[in-house]
Amino acid sequence: MELGSTEVGTVINLPLITVDWTWTPLDTGDPDVVDPWLNHVSIIGDHFVVVAFAWKAPPDNQSVYAWTSEDAVEWVRTELEIPQGEVMNSVIMTGGELIGLGQQTASGAMYPKLWRFDPDESWKTMEFETPGIDLRDVNIYGVAENGAGM
Repeated sequence: MELGSTEVGTVINLPLITVDWTWTPLDTGDPDVVDPWLNHVSIIGDHFVVVAFAWKAPPDNQSVYAWTSEDAVEWVRTELEIPQGEVMNSVIMTGGELIGLGQQTASGAMYPKLWRFDPDESWKTMEFETPGIDLRDVNIYGVAENGAGM
């Protein structure tokens, strides 16, 4: 059906599906963590991935945790220690990859920062160049697939 079409569709009644939910607490493993909050849930390959942000004491030190699981019952935690002056704001899924978006502060200005998550390893800083463009005080809010890249 095209946008603006006047065609009438058919409504299909599907049978009720019963789902049993299981509560699985995901521990950060660190007693100094305050205010953790879930940011993203996705599937990468054969892994479930859950990402949470948390602040450690002192409150200006962010940590990012990711739990991976092949069965959504047993979870393995990895942590990205964010260097002072860097903050991850959100996580998105694009091109089958989990990308962290944020910024780093340097010389009194903020610059965009990207991370890529590998479920078998951890978070990796993504290097990118923007020749001729000043990225001072620029934030990145999204990343999209573009052919073979992003």
